[in-house]
Amino acid sequence: MPFRRKKDMSAMDIMAMSDELNAELSGAFISKIFQRENGDVLIRFNAKNGRRDLLIRPGKWIFLTENPGQNPVAASHLAMLLRKHIDNARVKGISQVGFERIVELHLFRGEDYYLYAELFSTGNVVLCNSNKTIRAVMKFGRWKDRVLRPNEIYKGPPSKIDSIEMDADGVMEIMRESSSDAVRTLITRFNLGPSLGEEIAIRAGIEKGLAAQDITLEQCDRIAGSIRELIEEIRRNRRPNIVFEEEEIIDACPIELRRYEKLKKEETETFSAALEKYVAAMPEEEKPNPEAERIKRQIETQRETLSRYEREADLYKIMADYIYENYASFDKLLSIIREKLESLPLPEFRKWLSGEEMLDDLNPKDKTVKAKIRDCTYTLHFTEDVNYNTNVLYEKAKKLRDKARKGQEAVAESEKKLAEAIKRGEEAKESEKQKRREKKFWFEKYRWFITSEGCLAMGGKDARSNEDVVAKRLRQGDRYVHADIHGAPSVVVRMEERCGEQSLKEAGQFSLCMSKAWGADIGSGAAYWVTPEQVSKTPQAGEFLAKGAFVIRGKRNYFKDLELKLAVGEIEYEGVPKLVCAPVESMKGLTDRYFIIVPGKKRKEEIARELAKILDWPVDSLVSILPPGPTEILEKRGF
Repeated sequence: MPFRRKKDMSAMDIMAMSDELNAELSGAFISKIFQRENGDVLIRFNAKNGRRDLLIRPGKWIFLTENPGQNPVAASHLAMLLRKHIDNARVKGISQVGFERIVELHLFRGEDYYLYAELFSTGNVVLCNSNKTIRAVMKFGRWKDRVLRPNEIYKGPPSKIDSIEMDADGVMEIMRESSSDAVRTLITRFNLGPSLGEEIAIRAGIEKGLAAQDITLEQCDRIAGSIRELIEEIRRNRRPNIVFEEEEIIDACPIELRRYEKLKKEETETFSAALEKYVAAMPEEEKPNPEAERIKRQIETQRETLSRYEREADLYKIMADYIYENYASFDKLLSIIREKLESLPLPEFRKWLSGEEMLDDLNPKDKTVKAKIRDCTYTLHFTEDVNYNTNVLYEKAKKLRDKARKGQEAVAESEKKLAEAIKRGEEAKESEKQKRREKKFWFEKYRWFITSEGCLAMGGKDARSNEDVVAKRLRQGDRYVHADIHGAPSVVVRMEERCGEQSLKEAGQFSLCMSKAWGADIGSGAAYWVTPEQVSKTPQAGEFLAKGAFVIRGKRNYFKDLELKLAVGEIEYEGVPKLVCAPVESMKGLTDRYFIIVPGKKRKEEIARELAKILDWPVDSLVSILPPGPTEILEKRGF
């Protein structure tokens, strides 16, 4: 049976991560805060070990990421509020709130601040000042026990069971209250989640299927001991790892779990690294279709009602058939009831009725009594004969059958509406996808990519755009990059604080690959970079400078032995999906799904058709970004 993948962090996962983050980030300073379109909050720290990026996905994950990806240019309202209060704040400590799925970042900037990452339900991010008054909150909300709005005092949700402090009697008390099996009770009632709930059951020797109410005190003692053992391992002997089943990552754990002892595991340096790999390998969640979900709930209700009608109709028919099969007995019973009612005053009749084991509930107005026979309760009209009573039951069964038939028609109609709603949802999704793809950025008139250090690099597509990219886009502080081969595109790298030699090297490789070197059957090549002051359109006396060509004066900074190799894939830039062909190193940090291409023998139009089927992009879009010359697909990654 396949293992079930977790969709969020358990309380024990959060315990391990809080300890890890506290050790890594205590004393660090916040340098930047971003909120992305999908709600993720990324906080960048200047820490003792250099730059560290903390990713918070409310309701699900928190970990340090090595691949922060592209951050939005414009700050959200939440990001601006957080920057206002805690930009450059120092981390005093990071901890878990009780045994809840909440992480607290204790910060200081002139006064104490508390940033809460709520990792349960739909999640939240809340910033409070020193007295826990809310200063910023991602999602406003009001519940019975708490209010999340600015200027309110922050309160977490009502505390769940604290498994950490539990002894055998505490375990027994919860088990006795459960109507489920013991393992499921560990998962749901002990705030442990599926992986750790099953792990504790294994360590305590609790068999699957054992009813919670049948558990012994000795077994409860073993459960409490296993919980303490697990906590001790998490706190003192963490061995973070990712777990594989048939080469697919199915879990990330802070310690080694016995439930996975027969599966392949790969240890990681940190729990953050394990969790990042696990999250990256998860299939992308489909956004729900509200209309389709509503109709599904409606169909479920209709089917439940339909099932009830059919059960009741069957029951009435069974009762009617039983009366006919026992005609004489029922006729005698009705006669006795009539005789007693005629011969006794009503109070005396009621007294007699209450003394009869099978009779109850006289209704003088309707002239009925209840008869309990063979686990069924019959409503008998005592002034009427057996035929009348059976016909009443048959008529009820018939009416319910009619309702059931109409219910089936209603379900069929709802299923038809569901199919239409799903189709409309798919069409809307495709339309939205196309709209997002069609959004253009100013640099898309050039060849472009984002370097592994997060810098924009853009180059000419032809002589005219080659001229344009340098004349209009090369600013003071940027760098000009060019392959050491005639006719290669000029590449401008928008230099930022984080950009260095690696970005320039990738731009050089990009210029080389987009030149005639791609089809020249050479193994590698060289490129160089210079400053804007070294690039000129003024030729030496008597020389002619072609359109798109430039004179370079002074020292050139070379990169040699650059590979002719690129990657093709879809990335997101400021929330917009874009098709990109770029050096492999730059693509690694932007997407997990891409193709590596090299010079080959197939026409690029043929390669474009192959890629278009898998990437779901038009062939023309791929042709426009591929390098000039025959190509081969060397490797697929993430497909």
